[in-house]
Amino acid sequence: MCMKTELEQLKEQLNSISEKIKQLETPSFQKGKWYIEKDYHFNKPYKCLVFFETELTGYGINRDGKWINTFRRDDHELFMPATDKEVEEALIKEAKKRGFKEGVKVERTNEMLKLHGTSSANEIVLIENNRFTYDKIENSLCIDGRVIFINGIWAEIIFDYSIGCKKVGVGGLLFLKAFMKNNKFETVSFDNNKITIKDINKILDL
Repeated sequence: MCMKTELEQLKEQLNSISEKIKQLETPSFQKGKWYIEKDYHFNKPYKCLVFFETELTGYGINRDGKWINTFRRDDHELFMPATDKEVEEALIKEAKKRGFKEGVKVERTNEMLKLHGTSSANEIVLIENNRFTYDKIENSLCIDGRVIFINGIWAEIIFDYSIGCKKVGVGGLLFLKAFMKNNKFETVSFDNNKITIKDINKILDL
């Protein structure tokens, strides 16, 4: 029997390695998994991070760093399976960007609570610490042991602002802003405390 030369063996190993690299660089997309789009050209850790609900669509963070609920894959060659650490770090960064931290009040919907294994109706809870935990199996993120993200659904932070003696939430501020613009009001007053659209915009940007 003719033995393979060392060169032939090395070529076979090289072909095997090349094939493995090709498989990793162009993965077959699976429903229910996170993928990360690498950006080697600009030395950035990723362009976007996506959880595919189907082989073509999903949700996650787009190339501009914004959360999107409807993502469609159009170029898969740069995507690779994301590590648990990459997913955890990205979700925590998004949570902090949304304002989840100690001292805020959070409203969690019945839908997300059911996914988390609780049948409670919508509830509002107070966050008492800044400890984040990521659950890969449940695809969820918690802070202070309270689920704030699960399967694409984010809890809502409850903001209450005082204008004079009147408490106004985000929804109230948006309504007030639209009302002022429609009626061309420059200011409105509550208990002689004036507020402008510019003031409202500053609050909403916090």
